[in-house]
Amino acid sequence: MTVAATALPVIGLSTYREETSWGVWSQHADVLHREYADSVVAAGGVPVLLPPATADARHAEAVVGRLDGLVISGGADVDPGRYGEEPHPRTANWRPDRDAWETALLAAAERVALPVLGVCRGMQLMAAAAGGRLDQHTPDSVGHTGHGPAPGEFGTTRVSTQPGSRVAGLVGDDLEVPCHHHQSVLEHPGFAVTARAEDGTVEAMELLGDRFCVAIQWHPEKGTDLALFHGLVDAARERNLEICSLAMSAFYAQSFAERPTALRMVGDCIDTMRAMGVTMAFLPLGVRGDLALHPELWPAIVERLKAIAPRAEDAGVVIGIETALNAEGEAALLDEIGSPAVRSYFNFANALQAGRDLHAELRTLGKERICQIHCTDQDGVWLENNTRLDMPQVKETLDGLGWSGWLVIERSRDANDSRNVRRNFGANAAYLKKIFQAG
Repeated sequence: MTVAATALPVIGLSTYREETSWGVWSQHADVLHREYADSVVAAGGVPVLLPPATADARHAEAVVGRLDGLVISGGADVDPGRYGEEPHPRTANWRPDRDAWETALLAAAERVALPVLGVCRGMQLMAAAAGGRLDQHTPDSVGHTGHGPAPGEFGTTRVSTQPGSRVAGLVGDDLEVPCHHHQSVLEHPGFAVTARAEDGTVEAMELLGDRFCVAIQWHPEKGTDLALFHGLVDAARERNLEICSLAMSAFYAQSFAERPTALRMVGDCIDTMRAMGVTMAFLPLGVRGDLALHPELWPAIVERLKAIAPRAEDAGVVIGIETALNAEGEAALLDEIGSPAVRSYFNFANALQAGRDLHAELRTLGKERICQIHCTDQDGVWLENNTRLDMPQVKETLDGLGWSGWLVIERSRDANDSRNVRRNFGANAAYLKKIFQAG
C-alpha cells in the first residue's frame, strides 16, 4: 500500500445554524460563507459541511473517521462559561449548539491526530477547549476597534509571525490580513503563539509537535493568499491513505480449482471490498493451482472464475489473478473467462524467474488485461540495485501501453537487513516514486 497520488482529501467545515432567507423562504438553516468551501476546493480538497445538529461524541467520532482534515469556522462569541467566566457586557449571542458540537469534533480529531485549522472564532474555541481563556472584549485592552470596525465590516491588521513556526512557513514573516473580531485568546495550554498583531493581540497559535493543528485570528478565506488552506489540505493528503487491493493469500496454499468453499470465500472478499471501498482483490492460483504444472485444472478454474465474475461486475470490483503461465497463456485464460472483472495481477518475479522477456510479456497482455502489478523480484537486493529489472525501461513500456495503476511492493529486501521492514519498504517506495512520479 502506498500513498494515493490522486486521492482528494475530504475537509469538514463547521457551520452556523441561523435564521436565513433565500428566494421565497425564511427558515432556520445550516449555513456558511461560500469562501470557506471555495478555498478548500482551490487548495485541492473536497469540502463537506458539518452542521451543529448534535453534540453526541459518537456522531463526532463517526464523521471525523471519514474526514482527512477539519476547519473550525468563524462565527459568534464562545460561551464564557466554557472557560469559567461571567459574560462581559459586550459578550453576546453565543451558540451553545455550535460550542458543544465543535468541541466534540475537536476531541475526536485529537484522538486520531486529524489536521485542524481554526479560523477566528474557531481559534478562540480551540483555546477554550484546551483549557485556556479569552479576552472577552479586546478593544478594552488595546484601545481601538481596528480588529472589528463595525458590524458586517472587515478590518485590516498587520501581523508578524514567529520565525521557524509552521504559520511563518506558510504565510511569511509579515503580512496584512482581513479580520473581524472583538475577542481574542489570552491563554492557550498546549499551543505556542506563532503570530501577533502590532498591538500585541495573539493572531495565530499552533499545537506543539508534528501534527498540523493551526489556528488564526484572521479570515484567510476573505483574502487572496490561501496558503493556510493549502497547508491544511497538504497535511490531510499526507495521511490520506488508499488501500490498493485486498489479498486472498490463502490460495497460495489452497486449490482454487478444488476447494469446495472457494466461491464462497471469494464472495466474502467481494463483500468486504464493498464495505471498505476497495476496488481490487488479489487472487493467486498458487502452487496447487499452477496451470503450467497442472493444465488439467484449466476447465475448473475457468468455470469458477466465470461463476464469480458476474458478482464482481455487479459490485464494481475486479479480481486480479496471478498465474504461473506465460503472457500468451494468461491472455488466453482471461479471454476464455471473458469478463472485465477478472484480469491479470501481473507479477514481475514470475516472468523474471522463468527467464522470460518482461517487456514482451507486458506488451502481450496489454493495457486492458492488467489490473495491478506486483512490482517485485526475489529477495536479496532493493529494486534500484536489481540488475535484471530495469525500472526506467519498465516505465517506458507501461507508458507505451498507456497503462496506469498501482505498483504493489513486496520482497526485494536487502539480504543484509531483511527484517527491517521500514528500511526496505521505504527504499523501494522512494525509488519507484522517483521513477514513476517524477515531477
